[in-house]
Amino acid sequence: MNTIRKSTNSHKRNELYGKLQLVYWKDEIDNLTHTTGVSINDVCDYLGLKYSRDIAIYTKIPKSASTLIGIGMAYKLPLSEINRWLIEYGKKHSLYAKDVFGDLVWIYLINCNFNDPDRSVNYYSMYDRCREEAVRIYTELYDQDISESADTDDVKAQLLSLPYDPAFEGLKGFIIDNLDAFKTAYAKSRGYLLNYVDCILKARGEKDPKAGKLNSLRGYLDDSMINYLSGGAETIHLLDMSSGVRTGKVKRVPRGRKTHISMCLALGMSAPEINTYLNGMGYGSLDPDNSDERMLLKMLDLWDDGHPLQRRFKETCLSESGKQQEEAMSAEDEFAAVAEMLQLRQNLLSEYRSRGEAFPYLNT
Repeated sequence: MNTIRKSTNSHKRNELYGKLQLVYWKDEIDNLTHTTGVSINDVCDYLGLKYSRDIAIYTKIPKSASTLIGIGMAYKLPLSEINRWLIEYGKKHSLYAKDVFGDLVWIYLINCNFNDPDRSVNYYSMYDRCREEAVRIYTELYDQDISESADTDDVKAQLLSLPYDPAFEGLKGFIIDNLDAFKTAYAKSRGYLLNYVDCILKARGEKDPKAGKLNSLRGYLDDSMINYLSGGAETIHLLDMSSGVRTGKVKRVPRGRKTHISMCLALGMSAPEINTYLNGMGYGSLDPDNSDERMLLKMLDLWDDGHPLQRRFKETCLSESGKQQEEAMSAEDEFAAVAEMLQLRQNLLSEYRSRGEAFPYLNT
């Protein structure tokens, strides 16, 4: 009976959060309609949808990133506002300039739309054709050697300066000029994860060489996580197993905020490290206003307080300042600390169950 009551309470909290988000969403849409003169009917026409009184883009918060983007474009919003919508309402990552197979095209079209003084061109409807051109030129010109990669912010700034042309010649030229930069997409955030993995495997390998291999983490990490973490941080391009060289195809980046949080938990990250990673991926920090994430923040604080050994391991082995400290941990303590970290997700699962709460960060 107690478990049922707690589960019901959790459902009510999620329901309340959803209702509050919908109120904020409707307020934004109402304000935009008032200030721009663009009606819900106009938005539907722009998206190619049939208007109805209970149209879902107003009575519900759209779940699809492309729909959120399209609504924002209908109101001629800038990239910064559409990214805010994606993070706050969609729980998606912000659009990433180095994602040549999707986000880059959206950024280009959003900016062209924002800078166009009239509404004669429907840039939203051009996405598929523009993406085909971007992928085609990238695939044709892909070179296996990485020479020099531009910073993501520099790539984004260049992309936002491109004017619109019907044949997308400016965009194709931009892709050619920045080909090397796209090869290093997500390198910083992957490097952050791989730093954790390297420290974990080093500590495990000191006691047992077999435990120092990535495959030894199967059981703690899902197979999809192992696949994503394999290889170097400098590129997410797949390896051709017959030739041993990188190909133009990219390794699948985990999709979904919960999937990324789950991966962080599987590696034993506490809230500050998870927030660092999520911000690097463009998702934004754990949200205390979201009932699921508020619960997770509370449980992570309790776990962190009860496991001082893993905290010390992170301070001495994972942080740059800690690596310069004279006092090092013993191999036994490092191994024990890593064991604590790798048990975090399972510990949380058990604790959630004992409280009658659903644990949303397993097999996501």
